[in-house]
Amino acid sequence: MAYATDYTTLLTGSYWSGAEIAAKLVFVTYSFDTTAPASDAGHLAPSALATFTAYTAAQQAQARQALAEWSSASTVAGGGSGIVFLEVPSGQGDINFASYDFTSDPNARYSGGEGYYPWGNWNYSTGQPGSIHFGADLPGAGNILMNTAFETGGLFSYATVLHEIGHALGLKHPTDAWTNDVPGYIDVVHNQWDPNITYDPNFSIMSAGATSLTDLTGADYQAIQSIYGTPSMAANADKSWSWDAGTNTLTQVLKGGGQTVRGVSTSNLITGGTGADAIYAIGAGTNTVWGRGGADTLVGGSGVSYLDGGAGADTINGWFGASWASYQDAAAGVVASLANPSLNTGDAAGDSYLHIGRLLGSKFAEGLTGDGAGDVIEGAGGADLLAGGAGNTIFVYAAIGDSAAAAPDTIADFHSGDLIDLSAIDANPKKAGFQSFSFGTQTGKAGDLVATYDAVHDRTVVDLYNKKAAAPQGTIWLAGNHALTAADFILTGGARAPAPAGFASAMASFGAGAAESLYAGAEPWSAPRFSLSAPRTQLV
Repeated sequence: MAYATDYTTLLTGSYWSGAEIAAKLVFVTYSFDTTAPASDAGHLAPSALATFTAYTAAQQAQARQALAEWSSASTVAGGGSGIVFLEVPSGQGDINFASYDFTSDPNARYSGGEGYYPWGNWNYSTGQPGSIHFGADLPGAGNILMNTAFETGGLFSYATVLHEIGHALGLKHPTDAWTNDVPGYIDVVHNQWDPNITYDPNFSIMSAGATSLTDLTGADYQAIQSIYGTPSMAANADKSWSWDAGTNTLTQVLKGGGQTVRGVSTSNLITGGTGADAIYAIGAGTNTVWGRGGADTLVGGSGVSYLDGGAGADTINGWFGASWASYQDAAAGVVASLANPSLNTGDAAGDSYLHIGRLLGSKFAEGLTGDGAGDVIEGAGGADLLAGGAGNTIFVYAAIGDSAAAAPDTIADFHSGDLIDLSAIDANPKKAGFQSFSFGTQTGKAGDLVATYDAVHDRTVVDLYNKKAAAPQGTIWLAGNHALTAADFILTGGARAPAPAGFASAMASFGAGAAESLYAGAEPWSAPRFSLSAPRTQLV
């Protein structure tokens, strides 16, 4: 066991920015639950869980004040940290606040609150140290539960609120023993207060049990700054960033290259530097990441993610959600094969894929091939050659020009079970509202969707009409003779998420943003040896 009598006795090694890291700035979202989250079920007895109460306006204001003490917004000289807190809707935060009456729970009735450490899902698919990838945080990580039995005048003890936030940021009681241990990856014994030295409960707001403190101490600031950096550092890591509170989207443009960046829990637009970046877009909403130059590692979130590595041999990881390997901004057509990436060319050359089943092409002609596991392939513009493999593939068309009559796409291996998704195309733009195609015979009207067989070239020709004309405006070729029916198409209600704006258009519309911040850093962290069911509480 390692002993000390300073701020290092507060450290766990498990933080929002990674494991066993130092001075790495980060954005952390928070919310106030309006209903009891399912992830709290393992933290309190059912009878206590039934007493859920949403925070009042006054309690929310108190929590925001406490967050500010820990953050880059701190007004204390020498205080604060490099954390930027962003408020999001109920249940969508890294840190989520809820309150209950703990009285009926014999294991928690005397606690003023419970705060749970940050940790996340990890991808062990490569089985190699240094290749663990950060994903969405595990349910319950970062949750803060306050005990309404200890309310005074409608407010919780301010010291307890500060204390539980400290746990949610990765700090422990100074007197706790702690080992951050994942065999083969991390094995770090953290300092515990020296039992031969009398402990002063006013040393830190993180002291277990009662304390007379009402604000953070110097030791607390030293600890949090050692993890997340100082407020002054928050202005020097990003080229620019901005927060859209309407869509809960964080936009970041990174400086230089070689950075390791964690996105926010909602939606992200992240542009890497010119070097090899590691970008973890953990959001449950829509995430768009441009790696740009260098051999980047791009990891999608638990929502829908578009991962565009740009030039360089990139690792595209879709382990945690519906992630697209995107080549939308390629300067020329690419060959991209999920089945055999060694065939890749252009911006896709050298790229590797982990749990990727969605490919998005560029405005140029290219070859996109799935891995036969039920992929979604969107060629976008150009005369593309597409193949899905043995599984049931969905071939997506977002605009009629994506397979223009003058330059049709070819689907090389269409078979029963495959689908052609036209649900995003308005079949009659001149008519009010959105119109879907109607499969059948040609009538010469907008909305016609007609399939015929071209015996000379042994291909099935699918023609699309979105205006009254003798010739089609869109055409898709299917190799071979297929007796298509309406069941081979998705004409309404397709599951396709809107493709992101390209890098150039996104950056053209992105302003200077707010004060610059975030972090550059090392390999993210592995799950430490502890249980989310073991709360870290302060008795007040």
